[in-house]
Amino acid sequence: MEDCLQAIGVEVILVGHSMGGIVSQKVAEQNRIKSLILLDSAPCREITETYFQSNPKINQMLQDLFKHQPDGTVVMGREEEKIKKILFEKDKVSEEILAQTIAYLGSESAHVIKTHPFLSVDPKKINCPVYVMGRTGFGNEKNPNLWHALADYYNADDRCISGDISHCMIMENDWQEHAGLVEKWCFG
Repeated sequence: MEDCLQAIGVEVILVGHSMGGIVSQKVAEQNRIKSLILLDSAPCREITETYFQSNPKINQMLQDLFKHQPDGTVVMGREEEKIKKILFEKDKVSEEILAQTIAYLGSESAHVIKTHPFLSVDPKKINCPVYVMGRTGFGNEKNPNLWHALADYYNADDRCISGDISHCMIMENDWQEHAGLVEKWCFG
């Protein structure tokens, strides 16, 4: 990533989604960037340990979804309703996009799946504006909103946390709405 930033040669707007979000947080911690946008981003360790790990319902749902393979990889199950429930809003994804998503699901390193939520990020080292977009919930009973917690961790005044946002917001029928919010935040 650092090589890419050097090749670009100007401050960039870094966008991180899902597991790429934790990578983006680490890059922003270690490099000067113009701004950081986190789209339903994987949280850093400090948020995972406080808001996410202690929710047995979510942990069970994720364990049911990810199938460990003998070769050390993890494959996401192909059950259409489970994929739709975890990745998309109920009625906002076309059957074609859902089928493509399921067809493209590949194997991930079990090590990455286990370790990415435990990467520590120092918020004091991120010296740029941060915008967090994510869905409500996914925390635990005491702290129900994981993405509000992530935004708070980075002192991000700018956020869009909503029940109308899914993990795959950029693949749904109303993707232009979400892209428009990001564009407005970036360029006014």
